[in-house]
Amino acid sequence: MKETILKTGKIIAECTLILSFLLLIIHKSTNILVRNIINSSTVSFSSNKWLEIPIKINGSDAYGLFDTAASSCVIDKSAIGKFDVYEIPLKVIQVNNHTWHSVCIIKSLKVGDMVFRNILAVVVDLKGENKVLQCAKSDIIIGTPIINQLCWDFNFGSKKLFVSKSNDFIQEQNYSNSILYLGRTLYKTDVKVNGYKHNLIIDLGFIASVFLPQNFADSTSGVKYKNSGKKNVFGNYYEQGKRDISDIVLGDDTITNVSIDYRDNKLVPNILGLEVVKRYAGVTIDPFKKRMYFKEGKESNATAKFHGFGLIFGIQNNALVVTSIIESSPAQKAGIKYGDKISQICNKALSNRLITADYCSFLQMRDSLLTLKTMDIEIVREDTISLSLSRGYF
Repeated sequence: MKETILKTGKIIAECTLILSFLLLIIHKSTNILVRNIINSSTVSFSSNKWLEIPIKINGSDAYGLFDTAASSCVIDKSAIGKFDVYEIPLKVIQVNNHTWHSVCIIKSLKVGDMVFRNILAVVVDLKGENKVLQCAKSDIIIGTPIINQLCWDFNFGSKKLFVSKSNDFIQEQNYSNSILYLGRTLYKTDVKVNGYKHNLIIDLGFIASVFLPQNFADSTSGVKYKNSGKKNVFGNYYEQGKRDISDIVLGDDTITNVSIDYRDNKLVPNILGLEVVKRYAGVTIDPFKKRMYFKEGKESNATAKFHGFGLIFGIQNNALVVTSIIESSPAQKAGIKYGDKISQICNKALSNRLITADYCSFLQMRDSLLTLKTMDIEIVREDTISLSLSRGYF
């Protein structure tokens, strides 16, 4: 019996050693930046919601979502056939403690004139019904295995991205602020929120501002709300908490009027998102020195207040419903509350089109409405309340 146990242990140890060796070979032979072609390149990018970069996958045009919180590259499963990507038919990777997924090898990925060979990517359904990225242009999430090999300079005003194999150009730039981050597969930094220190993951694939644990909200002042619009890449709702207008200390800057999302799911980390970073005119990421530099300018000011109506609405039970209200906003001052049903918005025909639209069309129309200077809206409670909202600073 003892000999059998020893033999079994030896076999397991040998198999583990072989598997580790194979994984090392795969790791060394994937995500290779071709270094003898060009040293830098400039491309235009889309930043209405996410940072989406035009790329080429195996020679075909595509978009990649830039995500500093992705420790691996991730490709949508529907893109496997579209871009002739080889999928290894074994589910060996677990994503966010969720389910096991297969991996694939992308022969070529091109960002501007930069070429990467043999990209190892996890295969995930990103575009299915109720997935948070179903309306994104991107077929692939560009994660830290690619990001860590280049310097990335985003200009949010011109929507130009400069990528470089060296960080020499950084010395020639004028930056108003910078932070040091730790980690390689996840970028982490310390910030202060309401005077309390937090260690946050810098997640430029997260379009909101800051995510913090619910127990912090319970110990501070906050505006209670429930937001049914929060879900992860798997389409699962995960957040229910409070929103607070506050300030955070980021590097040398105190950034005011920041919207804080609180969550009660322990699997969701503390996050510093894109909305905070885009208060600046641009950001430069230097993975060689593990530092982020921020440019202050007219396009985005670190101390600027919110400008808008201060409400979000969605579709529930075939009706338009207010799903989020921000404190001190024009919407709250007008008396609109979380859960209010909207009987009409701008005009009856538009209201009907919103309700009957598919999810992506609905988001596009809603986002267009929220950029208007004024918005006529009817709320139904005991009576119908007609309001005319004007965008304002708050």
